[in-house]
Amino acid sequence: GSLDETDPQRPSVIVPNFLYGRSFCVGTENGFQSFCCVDQCNVLMETLERSIAHPVASPSLIAELVAALPTETVAAPRNLSISLRHKLDKIAEANGGHVPLHGRLFSQWLHHAFPNECPQPRAPGVTEAPMTHDEWQASRNITPTVPKEVIRNLTDAAAEMKGAMGQDETCMLWTDEEELVTSIELQALGSPSSLWLDVVRFMAMCTAVASLIAILVNAVSSSCSLLLPEDSKKASPRASDLSSRMHAI
Repeated sequence: GSLDETDPQRPSVIVPNFLYGRSFCVGTENGFQSFCCVDQCNVLMETLERSIAHPVASPSLIAELVAALPTETVAAPRNLSISLRHKLDKIAEANGGHVPLHGRLFSQWLHHAFPNECPQPRAPGVTEAPMTHDEWQASRNITPTVPKEVIRNLTDAAAEMKGAMGQDETCMLWTDEEELVTSIELQALGSPSSLWLDVVRFMAMCTAVASLIAILVNAVSSSCSLLLPEDSKKASPRASDLSSRMHAI
């Protein structure tokens, strides 16, 4: 899943798929653990999930949030390309007007929005597990080396077409098959209402403030009772007895 052969004249390597692959994982002696490169796309996804707080969202909201997300290779804020906006709208059209955050199409869109951080998702129906270089070579019984002449031809072709590659839809490695993590009723969910979210956040804030005030009041009351002199504590019941006697008279 690391090779992009959309254009046979310009084969290329999908960098995040290559770096996040098993070939770059270091296994332990027991064989039950491995240490791999940190998936930077997870950080971006967690930021979007916290900001949206909903399994689906409108294309405009997602575009606004993604345009403000910076990475080491992508500056922010930025203007998303027309092709990216069009693809996001197409995802929403295929899902009842909303974009599911945990679906294959949105993962594919994130790859094109952050090509160096987010991997290209696998095609639907692919059941072959990712393999290391040695496993791939053993399964196909071929050599992974390439003649120098082929390498020279590929580098020359890449130099001639330098700068031609962009985010035009014809250049995108894109398939329209959707795969959702869970079955959800998109029409019933809808996009989160900003007014409703503001009301919920305000109520949560008020609840937190009230709880804090109650804790402070209890703490102050306990402190005052501890600091009150013993004479004052003894005088209090005498004063109450005198008051009750005067009332009886």
